[in-house]
Amino acid sequence: MTLAIDFPDDLLVHFDKVELQQEIKKDSALMLYKKGKISLSKASELADMDIYSFMNECKIYDIVTLSISKDELEKEIL
Repeated sequence: MTLAIDFPDDLLVHFDKVELQQEIKKDSALMLYKKGKISLSKASELADMDIYSFMNECKIYDIVTLSISKDELEKEIL
């Protein structure tokens, strides 16, 4: 699916079109993942990033990528 968004031409003076498109995709993926609307793998796909790079972006923005309780972690370790 293609979604068109109109931006003022003067905004594009500050950004390369491809760079702006990539930034919007990444930010959208981060927002949707944080809200629980899409999975981590789907978010990394939307952002055109491998899952590890996307997880790193999540870390930069303090978005949790691993949600496991202390009890669950202890069961896994033991």
